[in-house]
Amino acid sequence: MIPTYEKIAIFLFIIIIFTGVIFAIYIGVQIRKRKGKMNKREIRDKIQSIEGTIVTIQKVRSNQTPFNKPLRAKAFGDHYQITYELVGVQHTAWFRADRAIVQMPKPPDPDKWILTK
Repeated sequence: MIPTYEKIAIFLFIIIIFTGVIFAIYIGVQIRKRKGKMNKREIRDKIQSIEGTIVTIQKVRSNQTPFNKPLRAKAFGDHYQITYELVGVQHTAWFRADRAIVQMPKPPDPDKWILTK
């Protein structure tokens, strides 16, 4: 038979672990949302800097882009296909977002953008 104080300690330990897991999941979701917003803001700023207007932004797999293919599919961040309009003509742009501030190993293609005009 387990004494009462050990039951309380086990209960508190389980509560603390459960709370920590829930908190970690919440933080992970918030980081992922913020990263997506930052990527879309960077896309919007780039297209506006060339005086274009965005038609669509679509997240795609790395093997569906003209970037050099990495060894691992998710090794170098999210990839986007952007359709934008410039002087009444639609064009396609490709964007590779950074996965981290310092990426090791380096991406096979150092460019973040491929713009077609």
